[in-house]
Amino acid sequence: MALKINVTWPVPLPQLSVEFAGGGATIIDCGRATPEGHEGRDIVIDDAFGPGNRVFDEDRYRIDHNSQSPLQHCDPCAPFERTLVIVLESPHKSEYRNNRIDQPLGPAKGRTGDNIRDYLMCVIRSCDHLRLRIRHITRVIVVNPIQFQCSLVSVIKHERGRWGKTRDLVWKTLWSQQSIRDDLRNRLERYHPDFIINACTHDAGCKPRCPGGDPECRKQKIHDFLAERFAHIYESPHPSSWWSSGNRRLTHICTS
Repeated sequence: MALKINVTWPVPLPQLSVEFAGGGATIIDCGRATPEGHEGRDIVIDDAFGPGNRVFDEDRYRIDHNSQSPLQHCDPCAPFERTLVIVLESPHKSEYRNNRIDQPLGPAKGRTGDNIRDYLMCVIRSCDHLRLRIRHITRVIVVNPIQFQCSLVSVIKHERGRWGKTRDLVWKTLWSQQSIRDDLRNRLERYHPDFIINACTHDAGCKPRCPGGDPECRKQKIHDFLAERFAHIYESPHPSSWWSSGNRRLTHICTS
């Protein structure tokens, strides 16, 4: 059984096939997911990977150490001298209004967004290499490498929480496309980042942890992509786990 996904952005792609262990999966958006043939056959996903489904990057904060509250929500027009980009993974349920895949809100909503708001400064302070360099007003941009809902929880109800496996497989299938990687490169180059935090999720069972772990791990793929093109790369656990003090850590990876 496979998902057949039709991608129309950033360029129309040939239909992509993704392995899908979706026994018991229920289609909840019949306008976008249709079974191909009888029950148990492939599921075709339409209108979920196009311009209207993208969760755009967001210029969300300013860090200003001269302020009583160093991390502040900002007007995108607020001035800045340096740029910090937090690279996540792909949007999930909280990033869409009313669980509608055609109503994207923005990156890192729900618990992930709350943790960035509450703990980003703690994470930065855990790494002297970055802490000592953020001495100017710094904008914070939140970025998903893939701006589509790879988990497809707005389209398919998964049995027993299997959406994670679907997310991983769809994410890797999309990341394998040059046009998707080029889109991330173009976005990052527009932001001219001074610092980048790779906060993408590890694959389950990635040992040793990236960098240097499983080359097929999503976090390792993002690490390799960033290290070839940008300077001052840092690594942290995904912000969804920052509620735990043990995960509020940041490691300096490379400078060039």
